[in-house]
Amino acid sequence: MYQKQFVCVSFIAIFLISSARYVVAAEKLSDAAIAQISALQDEKAHRTVAQKKMDSQLVYSTKTQRGEVIAAAAPALKADVGIDGNGRVVVDIDAANVSPQLLNAIAASG
Repeated sequence: MYQKQFVCVSFIAIFLISSARYVVAAEKLSDAAIAQISALQDEKAHRTVAQKKMDSQLVYSTKTQRGEVIAAAAPALKADVGIDGNGRVVVDIDAANVSPQLLNAIAASG
């Protein structure tokens, strides 16, 4: 019985110490960082249905190529996407069912 109580108390202590570290880190965020995080969350909340299915980096890359700002509070934010000489991005498509129509559409788009 003593061993179970010791394990339980140890687990709780580790959890509280770990949680306190995150609270302290959160308190150190600057107002600018908080504004940037808020702007990115707002941008993500207002995406189209199609954009919600895409990786954020692809959405950001598309906005950048169009000359759009990703988020007003984070004007220096850049997408981490490799673009080839033709302005295309190589992506992996993870699909459970790949139909001939999907393959044809992909091939036709280059």
